[in-house]
Amino acid sequence: HPVFAAGAFEQQYPGYKDLFCYTRTGEGEQYLVLLNLTAEDAVRPPLPDNTRLVYNSYGQQQQMLRPYEAEILRLVSLSKHANKPF
Repeated sequence: HPVFAAGAFEQQYPGYKDLFCYTRTGEGEQYLVLLNLTAEDAVRPPLPDNTRLVYNSYGQQQQMLRPYEAEILRLVSLSKHANKPF
């Protein structure tokens, strides 16, 4: 998808030391990527209400992020005037 190659990058949730989280924004779309970089379960950060799961490396979401789990979530506007949920 072009937004992952050329979209604006912004790190999210820097306080979650075991995770690498970021958004990519472009072409009217925004995606949130969550990566657990450890061999242990990790606490999931609070997500905006407007997220829709696109990909999960384990096939489905759980309460915690499992070891080395990756997720991609699409952020959809809650209103016509909302640009960025972050």
